[in-house]
Amino acid sequence: MLLRTFCFITAMLALPLMAQETDAASTSEGEQAYVSDELFAFMHAGPSRNYRILGSIVVSTPITLIRYSDDREFVEVIDDRQRTGWIEAINVMRDTSLRVKLPQIQQQLSEAQAALQDARQNAESLQQQIADLESRLNGKNRQFEQLQAQVEQAEQQLSSKDQSELHEWFMRGGMIALAGIIIGVIIPYLPKKKRNRDGWMD
Repeated sequence: MLLRTFCFITAMLALPLMAQETDAASTSEGEQAYVSDELFAFMHAGPSRNYRILGSIVVSTPITLIRYSDDREFVEVIDDRQRTGWIEAINVMRDTSLRVKLPQIQQQLSEAQAALQDARQNAESLQQQIADLESRLNGKNRQFEQLQAQVEQAEQQLSSKDQSELHEWFMRGGMIALAGIIIGVIIPYLPKKKRNRDGWMD
């Protein structure tokens, strides 16, 4: 287990160096490049450490590549102060230093966290609004159900009243018809008055 952990840590530490080597190998003459994550790189008068040191270039300084040495271990560059010299190719990278990028990344992270916090607050506010709307909707649904029950009750009462009035009219019509029948039967049997010779009825 300890051996695996040691191998993993060694591999992780080797990744930045491998990335720098890849960047250095992929850069070409005349290209804009930067000094790598070392604190500074020495500028020599020739393509070797044996040459006189002309000065140093601090981390993430933009440089212009002129040419590589035959073994591609050194590269001739022009720095930001227009000095020309040779630095080790391993100290050349195609992008700005991680130390320079770190504050920008931290700023972006802070902005992203603030935006995420705002989004969470907006989401909570929207959830509260949704809960309020659902509560109102439930209240409206209850009112609608109550009104629907009242309408059904009124319809039942109206139907019952219509049936009662129909029954009443039917009974009245029956009584009138019965009275007519009775009158029609009784009238013929009523005694008629006789007229005398003078035209007067006795």
